[in-house]
Amino acid sequence: MAKKNYIIILLDKKWIGKFFQNRFAQYFHGAKKLIDFDIEVIKIFLNHQRLIARYNLILSGRNGIFKKTIIVKAEKKIGFFGKPAGTKTDYSTNIFLREQKLDNLVPRPLEYYQPLRAFFYEAIEGVCLRQLSINRHSQEFMDFIPIVAEAVQKIHCLKNNKIIVNGQHWENKQHKFYLFLVKKYYPFGFNHFKNLIQACRDFKIKNKNYFRSRFQSLRLTHGDLHSGNIFIVNENIKLLDFSDASASDPLSDLGCFFIHTELMFEHDFHQNYKEMTDKMKLLFCRNYFNRDLSDSDKKIIYYYMLSNLCRIISYASMDGNKHKETMEANDLLEKLIKIGEEKIKTSY
Repeated sequence: MAKKNYIIILLDKKWIGKFFQNRFAQYFHGAKKLIDFDIEVIKIFLNHQRLIARYNLILSGRNGIFKKTIIVKAEKKIGFFGKPAGTKTDYSTNIFLREQKLDNLVPRPLEYYQPLRAFFYEAIEGVCLRQLSINRHSQEFMDFIPIVAEAVQKIHCLKNNKIIVNGQHWENKQHKFYLFLVKKYYPFGFNHFKNLIQACRDFKIKNKNYFRSRFQSLRLTHGDLHSGNIFIVNENIKLLDFSDASASDPLSDLGCFFIHTELMFEHDFHQNYKEMTDKMKLLFCRNYFNRDLSDSDKKIIYYYMLSNLCRIISYASMDGNKHKETMEANDLLEKLIKIGEEKIKTSY
């Protein structure tokens, strides 16, 4: 399949029309006819490797005409480091969580279409948690932190033997990949970034006894937990995008969520973002652990915050390179690296 063919196919109204004609009754109980639909591109990213699009369907049934919206996520290649395609992991994890009676936490999966590595699911009618921060609704955002913590804790109670184990071997490969991206797309900051990666490795070696004991605690983890992947639906939440789900240390999700939220607060509430970040962490941990944080918890969460910051920087370098605002992108990357360097100075 040519480089962009999967995108062309999924955005081709004639092809996707035939695709849905054979499936709409299977997807939506009571639907009798597909009257019309339109296609909306949400995002094409990672150098045309991944697509997210929305299909707005008009259907008719016994009770008249009604509308449904389908989201598709597709990717050109299999996952990084020989992992399964992220879309397949996303689909299978959603199915697994529904089997575990946690269907209230995820969207309704419709189908995984292997030829295009495309995952179709019913769109969620809600508001992205990230939007509350963008709109400067700080208290509303904080009000949902206990709900998020409790939902994540339920998922972390599960083991899924069919999912890939994300241990030290995978972490080493990930770090090498992050270095590759920054060296290619942001060579100016490569040496500083390399120091961040080395700091991650050194910290883990220095505290190896804490991490060794965590190997027995591997559970199903989201892998990319941040407010952009959390939707508010009727005062509850749903979690999206399990593309990076794996059997891993549950605290990796906390580190991911904490660093993403800290960076978001730094942008949206610059004057008091540190105070807000501390409050967010306290709220989350109280509802997740139901106990005080141990010294090992703090060290491990710190490590995963720093490691996830390295991931954010590496992908931001690739994304920034594709746009004309190179100077603005470089300013952002320099800022992110400085945040990392500050975290190293204040490490546990």
